[in-house]
Amino acid sequence: MNLLSASHLAALIAYHPNPSISLFIPIDREAPEKASERLSIMARDIDERLTALGLSPAYVEELLQPVQGLASSESFWRHQSKGLAIFFAPDTLHIFRLPRPFEQQAAVSNQFHIRPLLPLVSADGRFLILTLERGRIELWQGTSEGLDRVELQRVPEDLSGIWRREAPTVQIPTTEQGRKTSYWPATFAAPDPDAGEGDTRAHLSRLDGGLNDLLAGKVPLILAGERDYRLLYRSVSRYPGLVEEEIEGEEEQPLDKDILRRRGLEIIKPRWRREKRRAWAEYERLTKSGSGVVSDNVAEILLAASRGEVKTLFVPMDLQRWGTFEEDVGRIECHPEPEAGDIELLDQAAGYTFVHGGRVYTHGPKEVQKQDSAAAVFGY
Repeated sequence: MNLLSASHLAALIAYHPNPSISLFIPIDREAPEKASERLSIMARDIDERLTALGLSPAYVEELLQPVQGLASSESFWRHQSKGLAIFFAPDTLHIFRLPRPFEQQAAVSNQFHIRPLLPLVSADGRFLILTLERGRIELWQGTSEGLDRVELQRVPEDLSGIWRREAPTVQIPTTEQGRKTSYWPATFAAPDPDAGEGDTRAHLSRLDGGLNDLLAGKVPLILAGERDYRLLYRSVSRYPGLVEEEIEGEEEQPLDKDILRRRGLEIIKPRWRREKRRAWAEYERLTKSGSGVVSDNVAEILLAASRGEVKTLFVPMDLQRWGTFEEDVGRIECHPEPEAGDIELLDQAAGYTFVHGGRVYTHGPKEVQKQDSAAAVFGY
């Protein structure tokens, strides 16, 4: 499974090739051949759609070749999570194996369709568990729907030299803007148990720095495992999202996946609810005060988001707003129905908000859910 970071989303929203194809596939890990068949069928459908748009058969065949290669790769389907997202365009291919069972869909546009990813980058969408035990360190990513061990596409250099990596997963023959990409499990051999505390402290500090570089401390991180390792990690950590509550290891009951998921959700769900209510209360308070630092106007929200000025954004999953955005001059046109050359404006606004460090929620608290428009709090 992959960690979805701000840099990944930045690449998706900044690049607008035509055509841009986005595929989302649910995965049954007990029967991965079903997903393989789905991808083959979707590739044929995309072939027909692109040909109908007037693209040459030879061009379409070359464009689809990497995706068709994935569909027939047995090794690729052995390493999956609950959902698969594929974004591709000429000379570009991004693949994410994620802990969300996406609804199957294919989108062809002049921008990548990122809306199904938003629940995974929303402020109440995911959490991490770092298991620290004698001889072993594991990183897990959880959502309300499940928990999976993380596979990092890029291990920071300062980690790769210190932690002895296990055998890699099979290299997936993909390219990311023309570059080969390997997938490594985020499971590293722990330092020698007989090493001094100073050595172990240095190792854990580098691990913490690697997570911070990748995620900027935005995803809540829960520590689990042996008490001494947890205390040592906390003493060196600079990760802003480190959660106070921890999951203690027990000799009689090893910390398996099910226990980690259950205890992780017990810790994180109350935190999610508190933070979302607090964010929505701030929006309502500022709206009533007439302060001018809130908006439900799509054009205002998108322009502010592109400048890194949105602190919190609520975007209902089913809401779409189409139009054009000339970022260099700040010109936005909104259209009641999608027209040729349009982009989905709220996808773009949500992407900018996340990339610039703002919080994104795919809905408000249930009791006050705002379904007919987006809502933003600006933070200049």
